[in-house]
Amino acid sequence: NGLSQNGYGRRSGTSRMQLARAMMRALVALAAAAALPGAAALKLDVAAGVENSPEVQAAMIMSAMLPQHGPQASAELEGKMNKAGQIIYDAYSLLQSASNSVEEAQEQLRTHSHMESAAANLAKGEQMVKQGHASLSKGQAMAREAENALQATADPLGPPPEAPKSWANVDAMARRAAGKERSLRTRVADLKSDAKHAGFSLAQVSLPQEETVSVDKVAEEQDAKLLDFLSKY
Repeated sequence: NGLSQNGYGRRSGTSRMQLARAMMRALVALAAAAALPGAAALKLDVAAGVENSPEVQAAMIMSAMLPQHGPQASAELEGKMNKAGQIIYDAYSLLQSASNSVEEAQEQLRTHSHMESAAANLAKGEQMVKQGHASLSKGQAMAREAENALQATADPLGPPPEAPKSWANVDAMARRAAGKERSLRTRVADLKSDAKHAGFSLAQVSLPQEETVSVDKVAEEQDAKLLDFLSKY
């Protein structure tokens, strides 16, 4: 199988090379013909002659017989994208937890109850937004590296590289996480403004050290939802 694939690759490359060389000769011939008397008619004759030459016809037939599939992602690149997807999902999980904390703080501020708890929930949510942003940025950077590495395998004369379908899920997850982050940042800013107008300062409220959120802890809590999340795409 390996030998047949190598031979197939050589034939594929040869046919494309033959076609490229034949077309180059056609362009040179047409350029030369343009400078001669009766150039218009001569150019048509030259073009027709080149196109109907056995070499060009054979190259075009072989090219048409070749499957139009571009390079595939290697196992290494697939592994890298899978890791990026997990990091991005962890970021989404953190942002979802942040959303829960912010919603709780919003309700407490609205009812003017447990104001200290509201401040703590808001601070906790804001911290998780920052952690989620860091994880999302890391996952997006890793995904871009995998995509760029796949594009680098492109053959200028062949079809473009083909990414696995699962890569689209990673991109969709990243876009959803980025949208949630933007929404959360707006909500946090609005809540701080509302609290200020209500005469309650959140400036001195900080999250206790023992309340620091662990990415791994949140990821473990959210892993059960992963398949359901991916099924939406």
